[in-house]
Amino acid sequence: TKLESYYQGYWNGDVATINPSTLRYYLAQSINRVLYLKSKIKLVSGMKVLDIGAGSGMFLDALNHEGFDIDYIAIEPDLIQSSILLKKNKVQKVFSKIEHLDKGLKFDLIILSHVLEHVRQPNIFIKKIISMLQPCGVLYVEVPNQDHLFKKDLEPHILFFNQSSLKVLLSRFGNILNIECFGKTPKEEIPTFS
Repeated sequence: TKLESYYQGYWNGDVATINPSTLRYYLAQSINRVLYLKSKIKLVSGMKVLDIGAGSGMFLDALNHEGFDIDYIAIEPDLIQSSILLKKNKVQKVFSKIEHLDKGLKFDLIILSHVLEHVRQPNIFIKKIISMLQPCGVLYVEVPNQDHLFKKDLEPHILFFNQSSLKVLLSRFGNILNIECFGKTPKEEIPTFS
């Protein structure tokens, strides 16, 4: 499909770019994600982590930066980023689609950072991902908060979330530890009809 083709070059296109200055920015973001997770759950070395939409593996780099030695598998459709991921020491495997993942694999932590807003069928997607968690595993989801209210370029975002809609979606599949909104909350726009 056109969308799959788009994602194969996502990180080297008009939306996202990897270069020395953006790498520092993405690493700082990822370290903040790890520190946030560390404050909410028990992160330990040896965890099995699945990073969906991994880019060049900044989340792995952040875990390593914070001293965690983990078993890391990535899903990344961007072919250039996949080749970068495969060159990293701690990367066990990289897949272009979740359907290519070895059946029966279970993870302690699954990362969905800025992925869910790109998914056509979020209920089916989340159900599949939840089935890949260990019994006490954690799914970390990060999405833009109502970005349709303040961005002209919505990239190929198919869905738009706020705290309530994300809670409704995720509560169908298990216990929610926490849903937080960071930064300024965009004002709700009320459509007017003539």
